[in-house]
Amino acid sequence: MKILFPNHPLKPRLPDPGYQTEFEAARGAGFECELYSLEDLRAGDVTEATKYCGMASQSGEPIIYRGWMMSEVLYMALFESLVAKGYQPVTTPAQYAQAHYLPDAYPLLKGRTPESVWVEGKDVAGAWDKYERLDRPAAIVKDFVKSAKHRWNEACFIPALTEQNRFNEILAAFLQARGNLFEKGIVLRRFHELVKLEDDIRGQPVHEEYRLFMWQGSLLAATPAIRGNGPFDLLGEWEAIARRFENRFISMDIARQQDGSWLIVEVGDGGVTGLPSSIEPEMVYRALWDRMN
Repeated sequence: MKILFPNHPLKPRLPDPGYQTEFEAARGAGFECELYSLEDLRAGDVTEATKYCGMASQSGEPIIYRGWMMSEVLYMALFESLVAKGYQPVTTPAQYAQAHYLPDAYPLLKGRTPESVWVEGKDVAGAWDKYERLDRPAAIVKDFVKSAKHRWNEACFIPALTEQNRFNEILAAFLQARGNLFEKGIVLRRFHELVKLEDDIRGQPVHEEYRLFMWQGSLLAATPAIRGNGPFDLLGEWEAIARRFENRFISMDIARQQDGSWLIVEVGDGGVTGLPSSIEPEMVYRALWDRMN
């Protein structure tokens, strides 16, 4: 199995600086690594994008994508280019979308994640209608992938019983904040009070939250527990939920609520989910290598 990383925009034979440490950790664990150009992929030149990715050593050789988030359309193009080079990417486009887009993942998380509703595209009027049907609770707005939580008060958090004019202002600010990174549609998620640890340098709350990486339904790596065993007393439950996904490599963000119970606040494709600073890349790639061998 190989790992595919994005290359340096100006030095295409080198890994992107944002993934240099992971690239070295993967090679140190025993993996062969290949490179591709995200810039060329975004420009629509798939051949140029995989110019520095060598051919598979044998037909159907597995390869894992590890890099920046992209739309399912771009991922499909990359997937097909890798198949043409003889690879069998571990994650198919359908599996990527299943973990990457909340509406795709939601049926697998229902009951363990905030109640959510959504509309396709930038249909603010449709989103308001959905919000009213929920009886206008405190909520978070995001697109199918990400929120604008760095602009919490004006573009992310919707207070309970918000009137339509203010709702429209918040959604307009959210859409402006996401810009051309907006993904597919608008999602409204019921707000839950989480355990707060501190405020960050921007004054935004930092909650007791953990990121778990799952490989084939079993824990691969995670941020360490802050208090007691954190969410790991319920690891069997998290792994059982991970096994509902066809995607073999997913991430799962779990947070403690004020009443002490746990909530899955987000899942993602493991190939594009960032590694927190508390998870050493060497540990992740050694663990993955051990699972492969």
